[in-house]
Amino acid sequence: GKAYEALGQGAKAQEAYGKVLAQFPTDYYAYRAFGRLSALRGQEDQGWRTLAQPPYPPPAADADVLAASLGHGHVQAGLL
Repeated sequence: GKAYEALGQGAKAQEAYGKVLAQFPTDYYAYRAFGRLSALRGQEDQGWRTLAQPPYPPPAADADVLAASLGHGHVQAGLL
């Protein structure tokens, strides 16, 4: 699909993305194909979304808990 998009062949790209959705509906690439189909139809491609990541460096209390579990005692936040 992406190759057809790069060549400006939107109809063929949509066909290719549709085949991925039909053959592998629960696969990561089907999710991405759905996004690209949406974009080709004038809608938003949501891309790949993940949950918020933990803050880095971890707060000092979290660093101490992690260090203790690893047998390192007290450490300064940001040194892990």
